[in-house]
Amino acid sequence: MTFEDFVVSSPSDPSAAVPPSPPRPSETRARLKTSISPGKGIACMICGAALLTLNDATLKWLTADYPVGQVLFMRGLFVFFPIAFLAWRAGGRRSLRLVNLRGQALRAGLVVASTFTFITALSLMPLANAIANSIAGPLF
Repeated sequence: MTFEDFVVSSPSDPSAAVPPSPPRPSETRARLKTSISPGKGIACMICGAALLTLNDATLKWLTADYPVGQVLFMRGLFVFFPIAFLAWRAGGRRSLRLVNLRGQALRAGLVVASTFTFITALSLMPLANAIANSIAGPLF
């Protein structure tokens, strides 16, 4: 529905202010071009959880021999190239234009701090405990 669907065409006609009936679910899915596939969603969730656990295990293994800052730097370096390629495909520097520099800087600082503390925790405690704490984090 758009804003025009709710605009009153005539102030003397009270029925004009009544919004149209909502679209049927099949029409909504067709309009959004989505599909409902619980099996694919479950498979994606399992793969995502496995990849996150593999990432955490790799970070724990690396922090046994390297400082946390060095691990973070190399992680950022490896992710820079795919992001640069995607940004280039999306229109170059124009696609990376910031609207709220202060908010983005705050967010970046918080992400770096939380990543640094999480990787430090991985190096200091058993992997299962660190993952359990990170999963339970939103509950607190």
